[in-house]
Formats: sequence, C-alpha cells, structure tokens
Amino acid sequence: MSLPIFTFLLSCRTLFSYMPTTLESLSTRRSRIWAELQTARAQVAALGAFAQQPSRRIGTPAQTGSAIDQRELMILVGAVGVLLGIAYLASK
Repeated sequence: MSLPIFTFLLSCRTLFSYMPTTLESLSTRRSRIWAELQTARAQVAALGAFAQQPSRRIGTPAQTGSAIDQRELMILVGAVGVLLGIAYLASK
C-alpha cells in the first residue's frame, strides 16, 4: 500500500473508534433536551390556563377588602422575577 492510502485508512479507523462514544453522548443529550422540552410545554400550558382567567379573584387583603385578580398577581410575580434577575446579574 502507498503511504497516503495507509494514512487515510488509519485516520478512518481512529474516527470509527470514537463513533460509539459520540453516538452515546448524543443520545444522552437528545434525551435530556427532550425532557426539557416536555417540561417547557407543561409550563406553557399551565401559564396559558393561568392567563385565560385574568379576572378571577384569588385573594382578599385584610386591610382594604378588595380582591386581587390573577392579572395583577402575574404582573407582580413578573416584576419580582425581573428584580431577581437584575440582582443576580449585578452580583456576577
């Protein structure tokens, strides 16, 4: 055999020896991403159901006597999330 063909075959053999490990890691990664996708879909569905009832009363403060609706609560939770995100990024 000539040297270039031998070198090519040797490099192919080396690449093929890594294939099972690569396929296994890709399969593991695919499974993890699929689980994350299913979790995200469930969260979106829950948020969708939560957002469809913006005028539903969920609590009555003791001092004022007026109820808080879900839309106001979502805005409050979103604002708290933004503040926590800014605080986290500022601490980096």
